Amino acid sequence: MKLKKFLSQQAAYQHTDLIHFFAEEILPDLYSKRQYLQILYKGIACPPWTRFIMKSYIDILEPYFKGSETKTGLSVEFMMQLAVTQTLTIIANWMNQPKPENPATFSKKFIFLMTHSINDLISINPD
Repeated sequence: MKLKKFLSQQAAYQHTDLIHFFAEEILPDLYSKRQYLQILYKGIACPPWTRFIMKSYIDILEPYFKGSETKTGLSVEFMMQLAVTQTLTIIANWMNQPKPENPATFSKKFIFLMTHSINDLISINPD
């Protein structure tokens, strides 16, 4: 509901706005339900959970991706599925830690992970 409300109030869509909103508003809600989510993200209910999330969020994300297919060569559907799957993977890894970090700390990492590619992560110089 928060995400739908946020998207309905946006005149112009920018991916960084959505990522920051998610980090600041949604992650704390997820963290408060972490015991329940840890069960879902352990794989017990993974396939039905993933289908539910995809179905729930694909349509409301479409404005963020509309028109991008000509720039990327990827379909809007593919990009939306990728965004939802990437978000789920980051949240699953966070929830499956022995002691998940609090949302205030993790939100910075979430934003970093959502705005960098795997190649960026591999290429980071440890020095």
